[in-house]
Amino acid sequence: MTSILSTVVRMSLIMAFAIFGNLFLIFVIYKGNKISRSRISPVQLLILHTCFADLLFALLSLGSEIGILLTFPHFYASDLVCRLVRYLQVLPLYASPFLMVAISIDRYQAICRPLVHYTSDRFRRPNYFGLTAWLFASICSVPQLFIWQKMSIGKIGNNTTTSIVEWNFAENDSVIAWLLPSLISAFFYFKICTTVWKLPFWQIQQDDNENNLKPQKVSNSIEASCRLTREYVEVLRKSSTAFQNQVTEFDKKRIKTVRLTLIIVMCNFFLWLPFCVINVLQAFAHKWAWGSGQTIITQIAILGNLNACVNPWIYILFNRKITKRALGTIFCRNESVEISSQKAPSRHSYGPTSFLIKQKVESESQT
Repeated sequence: MTSILSTVVRMSLIMAFAIFGNLFLIFVIYKGNKISRSRISPVQLLILHTCFADLLFALLSLGSEIGILLTFPHFYASDLVCRLVRYLQVLPLYASPFLMVAISIDRYQAICRPLVHYTSDRFRRPNYFGLTAWLFASICSVPQLFIWQKMSIGKIGNNTTTSIVEWNFAENDSVIAWLLPSLISAFFYFKICTTVWKLPFWQIQQDDNENNLKPQKVSNSIEASCRLTREYVEVLRKSSTAFQNQVTEFDKKRIKTVRLTLIIVMCNFFLWLPFCVINVLQAFAHKWAWGSGQTIITQIAILGNLNACVNPWIYILFNRKITKRALGTIFCRNESVEISSQKAPSRHSYGPTSFLIKQKVESESQT
């Protein structure tokens, strides 16, 4: 009984931290983009999907498991409710790694295939990836409706009947929910990393421009002239300070996005690694799993549950500016008003050069 209570306390703390962290991340993304007057990016949209999956995990998976532990060894519900509870418990567990695959595919298209990325609807496509991940998660969770059942194991004590949930173990769960998504994500991130560190920014732009603007039929002289012109323009662009700053800023944002999503995928892999390995061992050692190894399995399962708490704080650490903006609306009202009141420069405003020309014309007209 003491071990059950300690497990309930730990799971309750994890559930509270997961709910707080993911709700805070949703607030940061929406409020930060509202202040900066920018649209939610594709990565942010998919991260919102993962926030929703983590919230479902905290409320459905952990919440229902806490209720089952508090009433153990009794289960005061019908057999249908038992199956539905297990289905809802597993749904976010499948959705989270599938959404990681969706993020890796979206980043692969944005970095390795930029032409396809920008010609398609870059804001609608992440929703398609997210909905596909939820669809696969729903399909993969269907077997839970058949492998769980409520059973009566006899009378104990004062003629009371104990009802338990019995699970016929399915070894492929660890492969589908953990190993296969991790391998797919690793493949796409390998392609992303090789592209990021081998192909420079201006080469990507040049390839896109050539694919978009290359004429169908031109003479050799015109083609040679166009090639020389492009080479001359590229030399001027690469030698300019503005272009170098643009390349540096683009590389920083590109690498930052890759690091953010890669760390989230790695955390998902390593936090669930011990639990999935134990599940595979459990399939071949039933006596150990329901005997002395039950405590070890419970502790390792809690380690995997930490994934729902870690994901939002990884994003917050990588995006401190947007977090400060969102918090500024709560603690610094004046600062938030000042930031939100900044508008884009008017089309009638003058830059430094045009201002000097205007001033010179006015002085000449006065003389």
